Amino acid sequence: MGNFRVSDLALGRQGCPIFSALDSLLVNHATKNRAVQNIGGIANFSISPAGDVRGHYDLDTGPGNVFIDAAVRYFTQGQQEYDHNGRMGAQGRIDQKMVDEVLSGPYFQHDIPKTTGRETFGDSFAEDICKKMLTQNGAATPEDCIATITRITAQSLLDHYRRYAPVPLDEVFLGGGGSYNPNIINYLRENMPHTRFAMIDELGIPVGAKEALGFALYTCEGFVGRPLMVPRRTESERAGVIGHVQAGDNHFDLRRRVVNFWGDWAADQVLPTTKMVFEGMEST
Repeated sequence: MGNFRVSDLALGRQGCPIFSALDSLLVNHATKNRAVQNIGGIANFSISPAGDVRGHYDLDTGPGNVFIDAAVRYFTQGQQEYDHNGRMGAQGRIDQKMVDEVLSGPYFQHDIPKTTGRETFGDSFAEDICKKMLTQNGAATPEDCIATITRITAQSLLDHYRRYAPVPLDEVFLGGGGSYNPNIINYLRENMPHTRFAMIDELGIPVGAKEALGFALYTCEGFVGRPLMVPRRTESERAGVIGHVQAGDNHFDLRRRVVNFWGDWAADQVLPTTKMVFEGMEST
């Protein structure tokens, strides 16, 4: 199976983020509003409202690690790829004026639904921020630039939580490389004191395996012709099966096995999965 994002586009949505249905199956709780936060190159989060597994929605908030990694490579001439444990950023001073200038840009002001990528927040954007800081402030250091760029990520996350998360937001489960950067996570904890932050490993899913789990689930659902739960607050509420089958030599035998296990259901009776149970944990 493949082309999951292309299939989502064909249904009238943006193709990314794409794991809102998975996230809601994993974290939906009867009484707690929860979020799943991914800080990869681009940062995004999904919201799963209390007691409403179908009420999930998601959005890209802007740069995650992409700016930080680009700045580290820029200042180390490619000798380092990322700011390990946020050490460089922790030694710098934040240029709040620069942070606010970047966050006044059009993407951050745009309403949801929205998605973005490196075509908007690429290495050259991060390098331009660094060059501008060094030009405007002769005393600025590489650490100052990395601290400032890190705050852009953290503050953009906070801004989007304040705009789009339910109140109260009880828990946020973290994933992605940026979740290990204390300069980001501590800022969120300080400014969201009533929200508990925890790694998604707490749910029994290794943080590095979550995306693989998502594609495995979507492959299973697509192969049996079952649509996913449609996220709310998106361009289209059209349900549909996502993913394209690339048939192998045993394709028809595998389909027979699936039908024998699953049963021969009429199309209008194949409904989205709304509950997931797996070893030692139940999503309720």
